[in-house]
Amino acid sequence: MLMTFSHSTCTLCASHSVAALCSECMNAFIPLTQTQNSLCLCGAMVYGVHSYCLACQQDRPHFHKAFAGYRYAFPLNRLLIHYKHLRRHQVEASIKQLWLQHIRLIAPLPEVLIPIPLHYRRYWRRGFNQAERLAKFAAQELRLPYDPLLKKQRHTRSQQGKTRTERRHNLQNSFRCTKPLTYRHIALIDDVITTGSTANEAAKELIAMGAHRVDIWALARAF
Repeated sequence: MLMTFSHSTCTLCASHSVAALCSECMNAFIPLTQTQNSLCLCGAMVYGVHSYCLACQQDRPHFHKAFAGYRYAFPLNRLLIHYKHLRRHQVEASIKQLWLQHIRLIAPLPEVLIPIPLHYRRYWRRGFNQAERLAKFAAQELRLPYDPLLKKQRHTRSQQGKTRTERRHNLQNSFRCTKPLTYRHIALIDDVITTGSTANEAAKELIAMGAHRVDIWALARAF
């Protein structure tokens, strides 16, 4: 189990700080909440008079709306790489600080928070699922139920470097519910949305099982 570290210095600049990130370093992150009117329902930037990005115009996603807190850019991308792939868990407090600031602004709230699962092989290699950690932080902060009822039933190749079509094909039928679904409004939790293919495939399974609305909550959006 990961530990949550206390901080007396800022993770980025090492200055004295009561929080993991000082107020100056918080300004280095690019929030997306101020540009919601310029975002597609999938969280991608939309230019001109269109309400939907080209991908969503061609193939509307199964989820209702994606809420991403920050642009996936420096320094957030480095924090997440250190967290997930280099196992430097001391940066978790910084990620949690950014995450809680983001989710406090989301409305309407769902009935339950469900993390995007990892296949057991990837979970074994990484040692934890970052989406589970984010979901538990959000559940505690917002006093919402947490229910990891999705399972990654098929091991898939890494999504990195793949096109949107390749990502979609790679993920087909990879998620399943482990028990009957009783929730109507669900928030799926993940750390980063890239093309939305992973979240869309998970949402597809939940809608098929009876959910009426599935939102995506993510810390960051890459575009």
